[in-house]
Amino acid sequence: MWLESRAQEIRAFDNTLLPGLLHTSQYARAAIAAAEYDAKSEQIDRWVELRMTRQGILERENPPRFSAIIDEAVLRREVGGPKCLAAQLRHLAGCATGPNIEIRVLPFSAGAHASPTGAFRIFTMEKPFPEVGYAETPKGAIYVESPDTQRFARTYDELQELTLTPEESAELISATAGKLLR
Repeated sequence: MWLESRAQEIRAFDNTLLPGLLHTSQYARAAIAAAEYDAKSEQIDRWVELRMTRQGILERENPPRFSAIIDEAVLRREVGGPKCLAAQLRHLAGCATGPNIEIRVLPFSAGAHASPTGAFRIFTMEKPFPEVGYAETPKGAIYVESPDTQRFARTYDELQELTLTPEESAELISATAGKLLR
C-alpha cells in the first residue's frame, strides 16, 4: 500500500488474477476467499474493503500512471463464476478508458514469454526513493530496489512487445465478457 500510494508509475504483469487495483468487490471477495481459505468472513470483508479503498489512488488528483499486462488466461479464469467474471471484465474495460490507465493483454498466441515465473510489479517512485520491484510468493513478498530492478523492467518491456495493443485488448476483454453471458 505504501508503494502504491506514493508511486508515480506502476507497471504490473499478472498471469493468474487481475491486478487488485482493478477489482470489483465481488471479484476481490472470490479471489481473497480462495487464497485465504482459512480466514473468517469478517477478515475477508476487511480485506475486500481495504482493496476497494486502495483503488482510490487511481482517481485522486495527480494519480500514478498504471500500466497492466494481463495474460489472456486471466480473462478466462472464472473467478467467482461466469456472472462475476463478466461483471469484472466489463469493469476492466471501463477502467481501460481512464487517462492514466493502460491495459494490454498478452495473448495465448504469444507462446513462451519472459516471465514464466509469474506476476510482478514495478513501482517508479519520486526522488529520493528508489524504483522498487515486487513479487508475491506463497511465503510472502519479495522487494527489490534499483539498480537491481533492471531485470524487472527488461522483463516488462519484453512482455509488452508480445501484447495486443490497448485497443485490441479492450476488444478481447469485451468479447470475452459477452461470451460469458450467453
